[in-house]
Amino acid sequence: MRSTTAAAAPVGLVYRVLVRQVVTKARVAGLGALAVFLILLGWAGGRSDPTMSDAVGLIGNLGLAVILPIGSLIFASGTLADLREDRTLVYLWLRPMQPWVVPVAALGAALTPVLPITVVAGALAAAATGVDSSLITGAVIAMSMGAVAYCAVFVAFGLLVKRTLLWGLMYILIWEGFIAGGGQGAAKLAIRAYTRSIVARATDVDISLADFSMATSAIVLVCVAIGSMIVARLRYARMDVD
Repeated sequence: MRSTTAAAAPVGLVYRVLVRQVVTKARVAGLGALAVFLILLGWAGGRSDPTMSDAVGLIGNLGLAVILPIGSLIFASGTLADLREDRTLVYLWLRPMQPWVVPVAALGAALTPVLPITVVAGALAAAATGVDSSLITGAVIAMSMGAVAYCAVFVAFGLLVKRTLLWGLMYILIWEGFIAGGGQGAAKLAIRAYTRSIVARATDVDISLADFSMATSAIVLVCVAIGSMIVARLRYARMDVD
Protein backbone atom coordinates (compact mmCIF):
# COMPACT_ATOMS: atom_id res chain seq x y z
CA MET A 1 0.00 0.00 0.00
CA ARG A 2 2.78 2.38 0.96
CA SER A 3 4.73 1.64 -2.26
CA THR A 4 1.63 2.28 -4.38
CA THR A 5 1.05 5.61 -2.66
CA ALA A 6 4.71 6.54 -3.09
CA ALA A 7 4.54 5.72 -6.81
CA ALA A 8 1.33 7.71 -7.29
CA ALA A 9 2.60 10.83 -5.51
CA PRO A 10 4.94 12.08 -8.28
CA VAL A 11 2.29 11.32 -10.91
CA GLY A 12 -0.19 13.46 -9.03
CA LEU A 13 2.33 16.27 -8.64
CA VAL A 14 3.24 16.38 -12.33
CA TYR A 15 -0.42 15.94 -13.29
CA ARG A 16 -1.44 19.04 -11.31
CA VAL A 17 1.34 21.08 -12.89
CA LEU A 18 0.37 20.03 -16.41
CA VAL A 19 -3.37 20.45 -15.86
CA ARG A 20 -2.85 24.05 -14.79
CA GLN A 21 -0.81 24.62 -17.93
CA VAL A 22 -2.99 22.89 -20.50
CA VAL A 23 -6.55 23.48 -19.28
CA THR A 24 -6.95 27.11 -20.29
CA LYS A 25 -10.17 29.02 -20.88
CA ALA A 26 -9.36 29.44 -24.56
CA ARG A 27 -8.76 25.72 -25.17
CA VAL A 28 -11.81 24.63 -23.20
CA ALA A 29 -13.98 27.24 -24.90
CA GLY A 30 -12.78 26.14 -28.34
CA LEU A 31 -13.46 22.46 -27.77
CA GLY A 32 -16.69 23.29 -25.97
CA ALA A 33 -17.89 25.32 -28.94
CA LEU A 34 -17.25 22.41 -31.29
CA ALA A 35 -19.08 20.10 -28.88
CA VAL A 36 -22.10 22.39 -28.76
CA PHE A 37 -22.08 22.61 -32.55
CA LEU A 38 -22.19 18.81 -32.78
CA ILE A 39 -25.08 18.64 -30.33
CA LEU A 40 -27.01 21.34 -32.18
CA LEU A 41 -26.53 19.53 -35.48
CA GLY A 42 -27.81 16.35 -33.84
CA TRP A 43 -30.83 18.23 -32.52
CA ALA A 44 -31.49 19.87 -35.89
CA GLY A 45 -31.18 16.52 -37.64
CA GLY A 46 -33.53 14.95 -35.14
CA ARG A 47 -36.26 17.41 -36.08
CA SER A 48 -36.21 16.11 -39.67
CA ASP A 49 -36.70 12.42 -38.77
CA PRO A 50 -33.24 11.21 -39.83
CA THR A 51 -32.36 7.67 -40.76
CA MET A 52 -29.82 5.72 -38.73
CA SER A 53 -27.38 6.17 -41.62
CA ASP A 54 -27.73 9.97 -41.41
CA ALA A 55 -27.16 9.96 -37.65
CA VAL A 56 -24.14 7.65 -37.89
CA GLY A 57 -22.73 9.89 -40.60
CA LEU A 58 -23.00 12.91 -38.31
CA ILE A 59 -21.18 11.22 -35.42
CA GLY A 60 -18.60 9.64 -37.71
CA ASN A 61 -17.87 12.59 -39.99
CA LEU A 62 -17.93 15.42 -37.46
CA GLY A 63 -17.57 13.89 -34.01
CA LEU A 64 -15.00 11.19 -34.70
CA ALA A 65 -13.24 12.71 -37.70
CA VAL A 66 -12.95 16.33 -36.56
CA ILE A 67 -13.87 17.16 -32.98
CA LEU A 68 -12.26 14.17 -31.26
CA PRO A 69 -8.83 14.22 -32.99
CA ILE A 70 -8.53 18.01 -33.13
CA GLY A 71 -9.52 18.40 -29.49
CA SER A 72 -7.12 15.65 -28.44
CA LEU A 73 -4.29 17.25 -30.40
CA ILE A 74 -4.86 20.71 -28.95
CA PHE A 75 -4.76 19.53 -25.36
CA ALA A 76 -2.17 16.74 -25.68
CA SER A 77 0.25 18.99 -27.57
CA GLY A 78 -0.17 21.56 -24.82
CA THR A 79 1.47 19.26 -22.27
CA LEU A 80 5.01 18.07 -22.96
CA ALA A 81 5.41 19.56 -26.45
CA ASP A 82 4.88 23.10 -25.16
CA LEU A 83 7.29 22.51 -22.28
CA ARG A 84 9.87 21.09 -24.64
CA GLU A 85 9.61 23.95 -27.13
CA ASP A 86 9.85 26.72 -24.53
CA ARG A 87 12.72 24.84 -22.80
CA THR A 88 10.97 24.42 -19.45
CA LEU A 89 10.69 20.62 -19.64
CA VAL A 90 14.11 20.57 -17.98
CA TYR A 91 12.48 21.45 -14.65
CA LEU A 92 10.57 18.18 -14.72
CA TRP A 93 13.39 16.21 -16.34
CA LEU A 94 15.83 17.08 -13.55
CA ARG A 95 13.52 15.82 -10.82
CA PRO A 96 14.35 12.32 -9.50
CA MET A 97 11.32 10.46 -10.89
CA GLN A 98 10.78 7.27 -12.82
CA PRO A 99 10.70 8.03 -16.59
CA TRP A 100 7.13 6.77 -16.94
CA VAL A 101 5.76 9.34 -14.50
CA VAL A 102 5.79 12.39 -16.77
CA PRO A 103 4.23 10.76 -19.89
CA VAL A 104 1.47 9.14 -17.81
CA ALA A 105 0.75 12.41 -16.01
CA ALA A 106 0.69 14.23 -19.36
CA LEU A 107 -1.83 11.73 -20.72
CA GLY A 108 -4.01 12.21 -17.66
CA ALA A 109 -3.81 16.00 -17.98
CA ALA A 110 -4.83 15.92 -21.64
CA LEU A 111 -7.71 13.53 -20.99
CA THR A 112 -9.09 15.61 -18.11
CA PRO A 113 -10.92 18.02 -20.47
CA VAL A 114 -10.99 15.95 -23.66
CA LEU A 115 -12.67 12.83 -22.30
CA PRO A 116 -15.73 14.38 -20.63
CA ILE A 117 -16.35 17.02 -23.29
CA THR A 118 -16.15 14.69 -26.29
CA VAL A 119 -17.98 11.77 -24.68
CA VAL A 120 -20.84 13.95 -23.42
CA ALA A 121 -21.07 15.75 -26.76
CA GLY A 122 -21.14 12.46 -28.68
CA ALA A 123 -23.77 10.95 -26.40
CA LEU A 124 -26.02 14.04 -26.45
CA ALA A 125 -25.70 14.48 -30.20
CA ALA A 126 -26.56 10.82 -30.78
CA ALA A 127 -29.52 11.06 -28.41
CA ALA A 128 -30.71 14.29 -30.03
CA THR A 129 -31.02 12.61 -33.41
CA GLY A 130 -33.78 10.45 -31.96
CA VAL A 131 -32.61 7.23 -33.58
CA ASP A 132 -31.89 3.90 -31.88
CA SER A 133 -29.97 3.93 -28.59
CA SER A 134 -27.28 1.74 -30.12
CA LEU A 135 -25.84 4.91 -31.64
CA ILE A 136 -25.44 6.41 -28.18
CA THR A 137 -23.61 3.30 -26.99
CA GLY A 138 -21.36 3.25 -30.04
CA ALA A 139 -20.61 6.98 -29.78
CA VAL A 140 -19.68 6.74 -26.09
CA ILE A 141 -17.38 3.75 -26.61
CA ALA A 142 -15.74 5.23 -29.71
CA MET A 143 -15.25 8.67 -28.16
CA SER A 144 -13.85 7.23 -24.93
CA MET A 145 -11.39 4.81 -26.51
CA GLY A 146 -10.50 7.22 -29.29
CA ALA A 147 -9.72 10.02 -26.84
CA VAL A 148 -7.27 7.82 -24.94
CA ALA A 149 -5.59 6.62 -28.13
CA TYR A 150 -5.31 10.05 -29.76
CA CYS A 151 -4.07 11.77 -26.59
CA ALA A 152 -1.48 9.04 -25.99
CA VAL A 153 -0.19 9.35 -29.57
CA PHE A 154 0.04 13.13 -29.42
CA VAL A 155 1.75 13.09 -26.02
CA ALA A 156 4.38 10.80 -27.58
CA PHE A 157 4.58 13.12 -30.60
CA GLY A 158 5.46 15.93 -28.21
CA LEU A 159 8.62 14.12 -27.16
CA LEU A 160 9.55 12.78 -30.58
CA VAL A 161 9.13 15.73 -32.94
CA LYS A 162 9.23 19.49 -32.88
CA ARG A 163 6.16 21.45 -34.01
CA THR A 164 3.86 18.77 -32.66
CA LEU A 165 0.72 20.71 -33.56
CA LEU A 166 1.75 20.86 -37.22
CA TRP A 167 2.67 17.16 -37.40
CA GLY A 168 -0.54 16.24 -35.60
CA LEU A 169 -2.64 18.24 -38.05
CA MET A 170 -0.84 16.61 -40.96
CA TYR A 171 -1.64 13.17 -39.51
CA ILE A 172 -5.30 14.04 -38.96
CA LEU A 173 -5.98 15.95 -42.17
CA ILE A 174 -3.66 14.26 -44.67
CA TRP A 175 -3.15 10.71 -43.45
CA GLU A 176 -6.52 10.05 -41.85
CA GLY A 177 -8.44 12.42 -44.12
CA PHE A 178 -7.07 11.33 -47.49
CA ILE A 179 -4.41 8.62 -47.55
CA ALA A 180 -6.20 6.17 -45.24
CA GLY A 181 -9.22 6.22 -47.52
CA GLY A 182 -7.15 4.83 -50.36
CA GLY A 183 -6.90 1.29 -49.03
CA GLN A 184 -7.19 -0.96 -46.01
CA GLY A 185 -3.42 -1.10 -45.61
CA ALA A 186 -3.22 2.63 -44.95
CA ALA A 187 -6.41 2.52 -42.89
CA LYS A 188 -4.74 0.17 -40.41
CA LEU A 189 -2.57 3.12 -39.34
CA ALA A 190 -5.51 5.50 -38.88
CA ILE A 191 -7.11 5.75 -35.45
CA ARG A 192 -10.20 7.14 -37.14
CA ALA A 193 -10.76 3.82 -38.90
CA TYR A 194 -11.14 2.03 -35.58
CA THR A 195 -13.35 4.60 -33.88
CA ARG A 196 -15.64 4.68 -36.91
CA SER A 197 -15.67 0.89 -36.98
CA ILE A 198 -16.92 0.81 -33.40
CA VAL A 199 -19.89 3.00 -34.28
CA ALA A 200 -20.54 1.06 -37.48
CA ARG A 201 -20.55 -2.30 -35.70
CA ALA A 202 -22.68 -0.99 -32.82
CA THR A 203 -25.37 0.28 -35.22
CA ASP A 204 -25.01 -2.20 -38.11
CA VAL A 205 -24.58 0.72 -40.50
CA ASP A 206 -21.79 0.58 -43.09
CA ILE A 207 -19.75 3.77 -43.41
CA SER A 208 -16.49 4.51 -45.15
CA LEU A 209 -13.21 3.74 -43.39
CA ALA A 210 -14.96 1.35 -40.98
CA ASP A 211 -13.77 -2.09 -42.02
CA PHE A 212 -12.83 -3.63 -38.67
CA SER A 213 -14.75 -5.61 -36.09
CA MET A 214 -15.70 -4.22 -32.70
CA ALA A 215 -13.21 -6.49 -30.92
CA THR A 216 -10.38 -5.68 -33.32
CA SER A 217 -11.04 -1.96 -33.03
CA ALA A 218 -11.06 -2.03 -29.23
CA ILE A 219 -7.89 -4.12 -29.03
CA VAL A 220 -6.02 -1.92 -31.51
CA LEU A 221 -7.00 1.31 -29.73
CA VAL A 222 -5.83 -0.09 -26.40
CA CYS A 223 -2.57 -1.26 -27.98
CA VAL A 224 -2.04 2.14 -29.60
CA ALA A 225 -2.44 3.89 -26.26
CA ILE A 226 -0.13 1.49 -24.42
CA GLY A 227 2.41 1.47 -27.23
CA SER A 228 2.47 5.27 -27.37
CA MET A 229 3.09 5.45 -23.62
CA ILE A 230 5.93 2.96 -23.93
CA VAL A 231 7.50 5.01 -26.74
CA ALA A 232 7.06 8.21 -24.73
CA ARG A 233 8.63 6.60 -21.67
CA LEU A 234 11.66 5.36 -23.64
CA ARG A 235 12.12 8.70 -25.37
CA TYR A 236 11.80 10.66 -22.12
CA ALA A 237 14.35 8.41 -20.42
CA ARG A 238 16.92 8.93 -23.17
CA MET A 239 16.42 12.53 -24.21
CA ASP A 240 18.66 15.46 -23.39
CA VAL A 241 16.80 18.58 -22.33
CA ASP A 242 18.43 22.01 -22.71
